[in-house]
Amino acid sequence: MASHAAATIPACAGAASQRPRAVLPAPRRRRAPLHSTFATKDRGGGAVLDRPSFGTIGPDGTPLTDSAGSKLDSNGGRGLGGGSWRVLLLDSDKHVEARVVDAIMAVVGADQAHAQNVFHTARSIGQAIITCAPKEHAEFYAQQLWQRGCKVNMEPDSTTL
Repeated sequence: MASHAAATIPACAGAASQRPRAVLPAPRRRRAPLHSTFATKDRGGGAVLDRPSFGTIGPDGTPLTDSAGSKLDSNGGRGLGGGSWRVLLLDSDKHVEARVVDAIMAVVGADQAHAQNVFHTARSIGQAIITCAPKEHAEFYAQQLWQRGCKVNMEPDSTTL
């Protein structure tokens, strides 16, 4: 019986089951016209940049750069690094002395006498300076103190140049 089944299957069964495909022409693609400002013949060809019209040579003959240069050497402009910022404790009815003192000691690293002084100063006049630090450090201190339940604020320290 096995020989009879093999005899009825055509030799190229896979090719007989496929239909012939119609050959279609490839779609035509239109080319975009080359009317770019950089790729025209009257401007010198593609990828050629003109010299800048502003001065690029410094007074000493060296090329000018966009570095901080004079900002680091003089006090005339704002320097890099963000400057010094004050972290302030604001008075709040929700503040408990023990929690505020513990938070200041843990976050800023101040001693207990300073932390208590900050708490009582904020109670008496409405705010007190906890510490002065570079901007990123002050932001970190303010965030950590806020997470521990302290009402804090930041301001630039205008006393330093």
